[in-house]
Amino acid sequence: MSEKKKTLLLLMVAVATFVDGLDGSIVSIILPSISTDFGVDTSTVSWISTVYFLLVAGFMFIFGKLSDMGHIKKVFVSGLIIFTTGSLFCGLSLNFTMLIISRSIQAIGASMLASSALMLCVIHLPMKILNFAVSVVVLGSASGFAAGPAIGGVLTSMQSWHWTFIINVPIGIILTFIALYTIPKDKASNEKFDIVGAILLLISLTLGLYVLQTIPSNTISTSIAVITISSLLTFVWFIIHCKRTTEPIINLDLFNCINLNAAIIVCLLMNACYMGMQYIIPFYSEKMFGFNPIISGLYLSIPAVITLPMCIFVGKISDKLNERRLFTFIGCVVMLMEMILMLTVKENSERWPLVIALILMGIQFGIAGGPVGARIIYNTPEKLRNTGSAITSFVAYFGSAFGIAVFSGAFKFGAGSIVGFQELTIPNFMNGLYSSMFIGIIISFISLLLTSIKDKD
Repeated sequence: MSEKKKTLLLLMVAVATFVDGLDGSIVSIILPSISTDFGVDTSTVSWISTVYFLLVAGFMFIFGKLSDMGHIKKVFVSGLIIFTTGSLFCGLSLNFTMLIISRSIQAIGASMLASSALMLCVIHLPMKILNFAVSVVVLGSASGFAAGPAIGGVLTSMQSWHWTFIINVPIGIILTFIALYTIPKDKASNEKFDIVGAILLLISLTLGLYVLQTIPSNTISTSIAVITISSLLTFVWFIIHCKRTTEPIINLDLFNCINLNAAIIVCLLMNACYMGMQYIIPFYSEKMFGFNPIISGLYLSIPAVITLPMCIFVGKISDKLNERRLFTFIGCVVMLMEMILMLTVKENSERWPLVIALILMGIQFGIAGGPVGARIIYNTPEKLRNTGSAITSFVAYFGSAFGIAVFSGAFKFGAGSIVGFQELTIPNFMNGLYSSMFIGIIISFISLLLTSIKDKD
């Protein structure tokens, strides 16, 4: 590969991960507008975010394995095409159902990009610049996530929320042509792919999250009971399948280690609380203070602006001290402080509790974002480190989907209403907020308890 193509490949991957990060966070700021336009309640509209993170996580093992088997160019280029198509139809959506279907298509494309982007650098770039390449990819994703709320706020206020999706279309088209030109041809292997295990895992997770999000505001009906049992039985089937398959999608031997299990759960719960707050705060900002999307977006950018420089500094210290659990514990304490602070706000509260909570969110992931993920890799047996890396990415995306599902379900339960966001009274909204924060406090305490389990020697 020529130097020109290497440069183009790195630039292409950085932009692709930027757009993926952007679409992970940009939607949080436009949920109130979508809720108003389509007349859906605050819990239902959260599926726009939940379905995205769920499908990105659920398909990650599938596309990651296909990429590892030598189909990486097909996966990445197809991901760009599917992501761009999904973005176009999201922007053209005329009703909520069309938006959810289009968002699902977009998420599948995003999963293909997320599972293959970093691997492209590992396979096609020289080792001497690999650390630089990885840093560029990580920075691209983090910058996109940081810029999402602000960009979403500007586009929604100046045009409409539809443009937060349509903006991806020209970028996706350009990247597709660059990918076709720069990425060398695939060299597929004869390795078997566990498609059955991947499908069983996706079905089980999807059904489980649906129950978590819908049951707080509904009686336990026959349909809910059937879905719950189906989720559990599918998960049991998945475990049995993995034990009987020679090359399963996930090696279950990983989970014989209590240190690794604890690290995975803490990582999942921290991502859950962070995205749960990302879901709640735009509604709180608009209902309590009348913020327009631009102002809400700027406020919601505070955590990422703090996290970016802080995580680099803490990462170096963590590596130097060879200490991850302490920083994870501190992050969990800060997370608990966020939830308690938001639990104390009143109808007539000033803006400063919101600002402090956003600052604490930034500090939480600035301190623990790197170490909490590194603990998973560190506690994974050395021969299975590649799988540990995939699990870390999966946990981050699935934790985000889990958090939005749990927080929105708790909000709906506390608010006691299924009316649209604009019709929701302030007292009912506050009850929903308190219910969500109470769940956040429980999750934070569980995380703190699990950090007491030491990393392996």
